[in-house]
Amino acid sequence: MLKLIVDSTCDMDEEMRKDTLVLPLSIIMDDIPYLDGIEVDTKTVYDYMREGRLPKTSQISYVHLMDILEEIADNRSDAIYLTFSSKMSGSHDLAKNTIAEFLKDHPGIRIEVVDSEGGSGGSSLLALHIASMIRKGLGIDEVLQNIEDMKKCIKYHFTLQDIAWLAKGGRVNTTLSAVGDMLDMKPYLTVRDGRIVVDRIVRGRKKAIRKIADDIAMDAKDYPDQRITISHGDDEESARILEKHIRELLPEAKVRILAIGSVLGAHIGVGGVAAFCLTRRPSYEKG
Repeated sequence: MLKLIVDSTCDMDEEMRKDTLVLPLSIIMDDIPYLDGIEVDTKTVYDYMREGRLPKTSQISYVHLMDILEEIADNRSDAIYLTFSSKMSGSHDLAKNTIAEFLKDHPGIRIEVVDSEGGSGGSSLLALHIASMIRKGLGIDEVLQNIEDMKKCIKYHFTLQDIAWLAKGGRVNTTLSAVGDMLDMKPYLTVRDGRIVVDRIVRGRKKAIRKIADDIAMDAKDYPDQRITISHGDDEESARILEKHIRELLPEAKVRILAIGSVLGAHIGVGGVAAFCLTRRPSYEKG
């Protein structure tokens, strides 16, 4: 059977993990690296950040990647590795080069590396669809084509509790950060060409969350019964509010709330909340 591999920038719940192989990235706190989700949990990382300290991150573990590749080879499985955006991490290129070398000694299997061009709940949404295709028995080429089609119509909408985290990461200047904090201005972000960008600034947290719901409803209008993922950075209350708004606008939608992992949390800060959808029904569901 075809196997799906993701890394720890893809937000997952326990049900999703059952049939998915997960590669950890690393969180570095006080110069000590920890494997995300294995040696450190999100609560520890967010508590560290609430103290005003900024963790660092690094790409996937080569050792864990090799372990997964050996497991796949032993089972004579084909696999798809859905990576974090290649424009935001070196994990994609590391995996692609490592897997290419590995396959030279294992010619009987096929492992494809796919750039998600995003992460977080966007990758989760793709992963949920990939899992559905695997259960339906679709071949690897048909799955890959559907992934590429879905990447063209996936939408990211999210906001942060504190604009200062973007300033720390260099995505906005410190002056805007200071003014935004004083005026309760919240950054409204999206993903374009594989990178996080500030789409606009919204006055107030409630308005920002409401705008996410409105934009998701608009984007999903031609596919109202679809899966929608919501991700949050240690702020389930805001995620539930966003879920309520989305369900009011799209009552047929299947909404799933997920927690943002430690690696992405380190970059966007505590309190981020996001929603993700497709603008059209994927071809595998039309048959």
